[in-house]
Amino acid sequence: MGFKATLFGTGAQARVLAWFLEHDNDVDEFRVVGRNPKKVEAVVKKYSKAIAYKADATEVDKIRDAAKGTDILINAIVPEYNLYILKAAYEAGVNYIDMAFGPPYENLERELEYYDKFRSKDLVAITSTGLTPGTTNILAALAADDMDEVDRIKIYDVDIADADVAFSTWSPETFIADCLEKDTYVYDGELKRVPPFTGYEEIEIPIFGKQPFWYHAHEEQVTLWRFLGKKVNKVEFKIGGPATEFVYNLYINGLLSREEVEFDGCKIKPLNFFLKIVPKPPTEEELRRWIESGLLRDAREVAVTEVWGWREGDYYHYKYVLIGPSILDIVKKVPPANHSSYLVSGGCYLLVKMIGNGYVKERGVIVPEQLDRQVRLDYIKNHSRILDPSVTIKLETEVILSK
Repeated sequence: MGFKATLFGTGAQARVLAWFLEHDNDVDEFRVVGRNPKKVEAVVKKYSKAIAYKADATEVDKIRDAAKGTDILINAIVPEYNLYILKAAYEAGVNYIDMAFGPPYENLERELEYYDKFRSKDLVAITSTGLTPGTTNILAALAADDMDEVDRIKIYDVDIADADVAFSTWSPETFIADCLEKDTYVYDGELKRVPPFTGYEEIEIPIFGKQPFWYHAHEEQVTLWRFLGKKVNKVEFKIGGPATEFVYNLYINGLLSREEVEFDGCKIKPLNFFLKIVPKPPTEEELRRWIESGLLRDAREVAVTEVWGWREGDYYHYKYVLIGPSILDIVKKVPPANHSSYLVSGGCYLLVKMIGNGYVKERGVIVPEQLDRQVRLDYIKNHSRILDPSVTIKLETEVILSK
């Protein structure tokens, strides 16, 4: 007998997670919950294990009722609604998982208030289980395991498409909100606020070459220094590539301003206008059509996690490089996914599977770096053992400088 899951959401990540759940022999049933019945039905009709439920993201009672009798509630919508869905999971008596807790980043403290409540019901709630945050946190923790003190953690992520059509790979609202987040932090002995689009540097990236990067609001700076269980001096996260550079140019020219401007007799906010017209994540039908017509020739994502630290007086440098598969290979095997949503939802799915099968023993509200080391090791291995097409994760360099 397998396990049952409840999936809240019908967007880019939810569609990929639904595919994973349907094709997993350990999953007996999954319930798809969303506010738009047509979108829910569009997902459910494709899968024999899926059952449709209707609920708005703020309707805790309806989400709770949908989740009752399952083993885990998967939150696949924007973090703005995390606390409603977390509460619903607790009231339903099921485990919980999401892929990010911000923005707003103060969500973390409010989610952690449920720590004792989930423990009292012998449940686990894991927040931030995508690629970044998620897989990157686990890689940083594996490196930190080998160190007495962590000097510095640096994570950077880029995806690039060779295409004649513009598209978002995940929620453009969340991405832009992160780009403009007033609480963009670098941890340097303490959380320090930095302005959006600062910390510019060019970094050489496998398969992509040299790319521009900027500081970016993210979960890793908020959690890694708190939950690795040892001293951490600095944490930074950067995002880059042509798409980020495009957004940077919009930003410096005022085209993402929240201030109203007069246009053709109307008052509009440039940011609202941009979010209205920016392309949304494509459906699997659109992706297939673009590939077949030659509009989309390739797309991939690379995430790098570097950790420096001391062990017994020696200084170590670990560099983990994660290279995602080509979108051409992904859509053949997991049609709803693009090159980014595959990595984000794939990472979440691997932990859903481990929770559903009883492999995760932690209880309460936690972040991925707090998982048991063996669970973290198996999670990384499962990127090639379970995910198909597989994800390449390798320790590229290990430098030891003796004092």
